[in-house]
Amino acid sequence: MSAILESMAFRALHSLRGLLFIFLMPLSLAACGSKEDDEPDARDDASTEVECVELPPFKRLDRAPTPEEIAYCPRDAKAIRERVEEILEELTIDEKIALMAGRGLLPISGTWSTPSIGAMPGFRMIDGPRGVANTAQQKTTAFPVAMMRAASFDPELERRIGAAIAKETKAVGSDVLLAPTANILFHPRWGRAQETYGEDSFLMGELATAFIEGAQNEGVLATIKHYAVNSIENTRLEVDVSIDERTLREIYLPHFKKAVQEGKVAAVMTAYNRVNGAYASENEALLSILYDEWNFAGFTMSDWVFGTHDTEKAIKAGLDLEMPVGQIYGRPLSDAVCTGAVDVALLDRSLRRTVFAALCYGLDAIPNRGAIQPDELERPETLELAREAARRGAVLLKNQDAALPLDATDVTVALLGRLADRPNIGDGGSSRVLTSEVITVRQGLMERIGERLHFVDANEAEPGAEVAAIQNADVVLLVVGLTGDDEGEFILGRGGDRTSLRLLDEDLALIERAVALAGDKRVIVILEGGAAFTVNEFVDDVDAVVMAFYPGSRGGEALADLLFGDANFTGRLPFSVPFDEEALPEFDNVSLEVTYPKLHGYLLLEPEDMRYPFGYGLSYTDFAYSDRALVAIDDDRIRVRVTVQNTGARKGIEIVQAYVEYPGSIPRAKRALKAFATVELEAGASKPVDLEIAIDDLRYYDTVSGKFDLEEGEHRIRIAAHAGETDVPSIAVNLP
Repeated sequence: MSAILESMAFRALHSLRGLLFIFLMPLSLAACGSKEDDEPDARDDASTEVECVELPPFKRLDRAPTPEEIAYCPRDAKAIRERVEEILEELTIDEKIALMAGRGLLPISGTWSTPSIGAMPGFRMIDGPRGVANTAQQKTTAFPVAMMRAASFDPELERRIGAAIAKETKAVGSDVLLAPTANILFHPRWGRAQETYGEDSFLMGELATAFIEGAQNEGVLATIKHYAVNSIENTRLEVDVSIDERTLREIYLPHFKKAVQEGKVAAVMTAYNRVNGAYASENEALLSILYDEWNFAGFTMSDWVFGTHDTEKAIKAGLDLEMPVGQIYGRPLSDAVCTGAVDVALLDRSLRRTVFAALCYGLDAIPNRGAIQPDELERPETLELAREAARRGAVLLKNQDAALPLDATDVTVALLGRLADRPNIGDGGSSRVLTSEVITVRQGLMERIGERLHFVDANEAEPGAEVAAIQNADVVLLVVGLTGDDEGEFILGRGGDRTSLRLLDEDLALIERAVALAGDKRVIVILEGGAAFTVNEFVDDVDAVVMAFYPGSRGGEALADLLFGDANFTGRLPFSVPFDEEALPEFDNVSLEVTYPKLHGYLLLEPEDMRYPFGYGLSYTDFAYSDRALVAIDDDRIRVRVTVQNTGARKGIEIVQAYVEYPGSIPRAKRALKAFATVELEAGASKPVDLEIAIDDLRYYDTVSGKFDLEEGEHRIRIAAHAGETDVPSIAVNLP
């Protein structure tokens, strides 16, 4: 009972903070609304004057750009580096400080902005993990949530989606995309699970990097978030996460490292929470890893409104930009510089990064920058891409006796469930998308079978409607799950973390009624939501189960494509579904001090604990693996090969996955995904598939030496269809 009361208290606290945010918005609008877009925010000059110490003159930094800066910058890094020094030499201290914070609580012209001063063009920022966010005040394409796209296991598809969202980002007048979200799902109750790419760091790194490359190839600056160790929603503003060095380095940071070093991500957003005692925005250890170890050439920004706390700690740790307004940067930073508490050189350090980024992406040379281009939004090819992504991401979990696909020529379907005709595309927080039309499940099926669809509106159904619909149908289709009211970013009592992995009681009651009425008719359950559901209460009583996530603006069409067999299921789970939630690590979203587990998901669970393992998904065809073999070992990678054959009767796509089992001298997970590939095969066809495993991805973090090291001995590689398939032949590789 005390835990429940504490949870209620935290929800009340967050609601008050949300109300404060809403209250402050109009004040900000009044202060900023009459300004031109390039005018910086005024600071409070009425405060007590601070006597300034004598400030040293600007110290020009004449050096060649580093290899990381050259790789980061799409333009002439050397010329831009020189120009940055010229700009910094011309700016006053007040102008420099103004450039280190956003312009106000409200977005201006639909985007969050920073000042434009002199030759510094400023940034125009907008959210976009699943499409350009609603702050743009424009109708844009709603893609499936990132978790559903992760189920495709297809970096090339994610690269195309990153590019498409970037094009719409430019079309609403923005140039910095606050995406992708790359936080580990250590427990599927996390409210913002839908925004990220699952429980596995390797898969997340591949997909986040692809998204970044797609976006930045279009000239938009991508922002990976939330750095770091951010996987609890209800207490995200205050919680202090304790985590040991190995777990941090091996589980929670590798995908960020890949995004920095391979994806050349433009910016990194820090998290709200504390990590080992220090808020992420002022965490010297985290920011030192980013800049000093990974040689990040971009800039860091805070999360919005409650993301910063201490002026001196933040600037000394290396936070470059406070968003959306200067609460600790601004007048407090000015005072700290004046008194000598903050070295003015720290301002230049941050501005060398932000100005370099702005000029590398040519933000000073974009014609009609900030102009809205409505013809570039919700284009037919972009909507079709959203439909393709929903087809590729839906996961078929059960298909007893080939209950699916349905025959569209003569089948009659009873469609029931709260979500059957609800536009259900994700949470209502910062990632919310406004779209012209959402094709619901009902609409998608109606396009195919017309009057043979017997839909029962859960809100308007007359007594006996369910009975009549089921009696007059061949198949019963139930659409159940969650909405943005149940999970998502926690704002004013909406969203937040889940209380259980079970379906809601009313959904379970509907399934029970439908099964009883259906008799020997097929019953198919469609699950909508951000992450795993336990299915113990109903799975044995129904014929098919589909995980449909939040499928975006064309989700109903995509689902119809799959249910009627016009497309084949290819999605694979980016998380594990346990038989019992108790098998998972504790999820504490009440305490202000928590410890993250060393292992989670399939890294922790035994095969017998997983109802549906990580990487699991069925198809309308079958695949067989043979001839697993080691091809080559180079200095930096291992290449293995397997022959995959489509042994079924129709074309399909298989996701081939390579898991590495370690020698066992170092305590760590028993198996870990280290490579994957998609292969499309016609019925009866076979093809050799090569997978490359980077040797660096096999290393563990040695806390004594402070370096990554390779465990000596026999590593076994299992090429499998999912993480629970542990009895397949393995390939032995002795390293180093």
